[in-house]
Parts: sequence; C-alpha cells; structure tokens
Amino acid sequence: MRLVQFESDGGRCVGVVDESGNRLTVVEGAERVYDLALEAARAGQGLEQHVTARLGGETVSYDALLAESRILPPLDHPDPAHCLVTGTGLSHLGSAQARDDMHAKLAAGAEKTQHTYAGHSWLVVDANGKPLVAFKAEAAGRSAIITGDEIPRKPRTERPKSRARTKGGDGGKWRAFVRDHNVWIRAAEGDEKEEVQLSQDGAPDNRYEMLQWTPDSKTLIAFRVQPGEPKEVYRIESSPKDGGRAKLHRHNYALPGDKFASFELNLFDVAERKQIKPEVEPVD
Repeated sequence: MRLVQFESDGGRCVGVVDESGNRLTVVEGAERVYDLALEAARAGQGLEQHVTARLGGETVSYDALLAESRILPPLDHPDPAHCLVTGTGLSHLGSAQARDDMHAKLAAGAEKTQHTYAGHSWLVVDANGKPLVAFKAEAAGRSAIITGDEIPRKPRTERPKSRARTKGGDGGKWRAFVRDHNVWIRAAEGDEKEEVQLSQDGAPDNRYEMLQWTPDSKTLIAFRVQPGEPKEVYRIESSPKDGGRAKLHRHNYALPGDKFASFELNLFDVAERKQIKPEVEPVD
C-alpha cells in the first residue's frame, strides 16, 4: 500500500495509489499519514488494515496532482519542527520521470527550467563529476548561470592553541574530583592522602562537573550543572542505501521552549577551603 499526501481544493487529503499508479483513492476524513498511524496504533490495528476500512469512492488523478504541484511530503507533523523527511522514492513512473529530469545534461549555452520546491538544494557538476556550483531553491524562483569559473575559497584560519591545564592545585599538591555530586580535593602526596570536601550543595539533579584549576593553581573552577530535558525528533529514511523498506531514525534535538542544561559558575579557594559564588547568572 502506497500512501500519498496532497492538497485538494478543500484542504489536505491522503490517498492510496491504485495498481495502475495513475489514480489515488481518497481516505475519508484523513489529512495526514501521521494521524492515520496514531489512530491505527490506538485501535491495535495495522496501518494498512486501518486505511483500507476508511477508503471511500472518491478518486483523483495522480498525474494531475503532480502537474499542479499539489503533492506533499510523504509524512509530516502538525508541528514541522518535529519531523524531517529526506530521500527520493522511485515507487511509481511519475516519480521516476521526475528523478530523471533532475539528472539532465545541458550543452554549452543551453537553458533548462526545473520544477522544484523552496529549500531544495541543487548541485551542478561538469562531465567529469567536478562540482561547479551549488545553490538552494527559493519560493520566488531563482536562476543559476554556469560560467565555469572557480569560486575562490576562504583561507583556513588556524584555531588558537588552548592553554595547558595545570596538573594540580597549590603547585600540584592537590587533586580535584567529584564524589556524591560534590567537589572534593585529595592530597597528591603523603601516606594517608588527606581528602577535603569543598562543596555541600551538590545533588543528583544539580551536580558539580567540569573541574579546572586556574593557571596559578590556587583556585579551582567548577560548574554546578542542572540537567535539561532531552527530547527526541524522528527522521524517516524513505530510500535506504541498502534498499528495502523505509527506516525510522530518532535522535535528541532541542527546540525553542525546551529546558536546556543550566551551568552555575563556582570558585573554590583551596588555601582557605572557601567556596565563592560569583554574582553572575547561570548559563544555559
């Protein structure tokens, strides 16, 4: 079963491609494949079974929808930031023809108008496969003139070398570490290896991390970290390189409004065994 999302005069619709590949049977009351999948899961049904039960008698021309640019991505989410679909499927003749058009060859001085959508990236190469130009399509249309001139590249800038960290506090006499979410120091020498707790406010949800000595090794820098709330987004690989069915990928991706990790700066005077909290806002 091949599902297609498209725009109609009355709004969004979902259709099932028939055996000929030329017409779509409209799924009654459906606007998104995403919604159909959720409904099927709640009903304890397979997606194909659920969709089949909702097929109506209305059909539309697949070729006409393609010609009028009414085809939508195969899967999306009510909030676009929660779904990214990549890849190009060749599941029907119309799609295969569109894919062939993307790989057209042009003679010197020739022109070509290419149907696309805003945000799609295009790469133009020469006969040997060497990239000539890359650009992103815009909603208002865009023209690219290929002259063959090489685009100058910006020279690389070397990153400044990071300052070496001091091996230990007070000239190497102390080693810093975290225990039970708090900051401790341990004597580097001596048989008993004296240990001193420098902080008292560490907790599982507000723990100390990122310990580092100042260059003079007299002060220890640490951040008390309040973890954020990682949330996932989903990505569908519609045409896997190894073939077969589409694959669903998931990974953490922060969005505006999500809770980010918060970092509170703390300083510790080792000689005085004193904790100092600078008057600065936590960083997230």
